[in-house]
Amino acid sequence: MLRSIIFGFIISIITLTSGAQTLKQVDGGFEAMLPLLEKTGYKVYSFDLTPLSDSTYQIQFIIKRYVNGELDNENAMPYTLQSRTMLSQFSEEARAEVTPEQMADAEKGIYSLSPRIDIGFMPAVDSLCNVMLNVVNQGSITMPLKLKELTNRENEKSRYSYEFRPFKTSEFRTGEFIPLVLFGSMWWDEKANVHRFCGANEIDRDMSTDILKYIPHYYVIGIKVSK
Repeated sequence: MLRSIIFGFIISIITLTSGAQTLKQVDGGFEAMLPLLEKTGYKVYSFDLTPLSDSTYQIQFIIKRYVNGELDNENAMPYTLQSRTMLSQFSEEARAEVTPEQMADAEKGIYSLSPRIDIGFMPAVDSLCNVMLNVVNQGSITMPLKLKELTNRENEKSRYSYEFRPFKTSEFRTGEFIPLVLFGSMWWDEKANVHRFCGANEIDRDMSTDILKYIPHYYVIGIKVSK
């Protein structure tokens, strides 16, 4: 009887051991870092430029600042970035040193080509948040955005609290301002007695989205493209 009990116990241990699941460490890659980066204040929005690969376009970044729903300032970057660089733009001496392997598309004479635009925000330091405006493979610009303090009307402690919203996709047209990302301050909700930033997940290009009535201070970051 004792032998039967011991034998059954051993069989049970073997069965449990053989059926156990194990967790092993794996490389999560950059994707695993994204939640951590966003939690600490980093945020990037990317936009596809491949439909513009047929021609060379000049891309100018423009930042508009709004206070209480009214346009307060418009800052156009002093120089433009190209969607692509053609080998023909190089001097004859420089062209002679370029090999087909170094080019984005040797048959079409394209030396470098940008696949996308990146608009990246860095964690705010005191009252400033730096935004990087990047045309991949072509160049980038970093600009500081001045933030405005929020005041909790209950205890008068001030802080900075901003959120992001992309604009809805719309038809691309040259020569027009194309808004891409909104960077805006929370607002004080009297009824809920809290600061909030909720509502639409995307902003209408015509600025008709309802939450814009409440955001006291925000930036609209976009581009103007010419052929």
